[in-house]
Amino acid sequence: MPYERAFDIIKKTLNGLSKPENGDIVYVSEGANAMDISRSIFGLEHPRTKLDAGTYATMGVGLGYAVAAYAAYNFPDPEGSAGSKERKKIVCIEGDSAFGFSGMEVETMARFQMDVLIFVMNNSGLYRGDTDSADKWEEKRRNTVTGTTTTGAGLTAWALGYETKYHKMAEMAGGIGYEVRTPEELRKATERGFKAKVPVVVNVIIDPQADLPMDFSWLDMAPPKKEAKL
Repeated sequence: MPYERAFDIIKKTLNGLSKPENGDIVYVSEGANAMDISRSIFGLEHPRTKLDAGTYATMGVGLGYAVAAYAAYNFPDPEGSAGSKERKKIVCIEGDSAFGFSGMEVETMARFQMDVLIFVMNNSGLYRGDTDSADKWEEKRRNTVTGTTTTGAGLTAWALGYETKYHKMAEMAGGIGYEVRTPEELRKATERGFKAKVPVVVNVIIDPQADLPMDFSWLDMAPPKKEAKL
């Protein structure tokens, strides 16, 4: 699945479980593609119901935001207010790289019985994965470990472990984890995760997009010409 397809399934499933106009879901997003794309897919119906890294793109804040949002809306004598007066479901959209910065906050959520729903968009890398198969990834890792210097033979700086089992993080703390690969698996995991009373991590295996070039338009821009001032 590509990002857009996965987000569309998550959005439609959650909208069917909780009407957007009620404002009973707080969305937290963090990552590169995960945050950028989710901004355009998950709309904002009420103030104080959407959090992300903002203009500074600081990584590591996502799960901390989720804990804070849960405390603000769902702890006794809550200080937060938005939408209806019902308790809020906190839904976290994380890139796999972003999840790595503060993933242990899942234990905090489990310890305080915070039923946060976390989606980890797993493309095995930062922005994109390095390979499109486990065998190719293993070959690149072998080349990296043995010191092969041939250009392109080893893992790149943006590579992560291939299809890492992030959902196990929830299970180790007493939560629930799902690994999903198909639209139907994602739909079912979203429904179950929304209704769960413990933290849930849904590990969404998506297209690594390894064949796409890693470049940015701003890298190719020529610096402005400066005229000498006499």
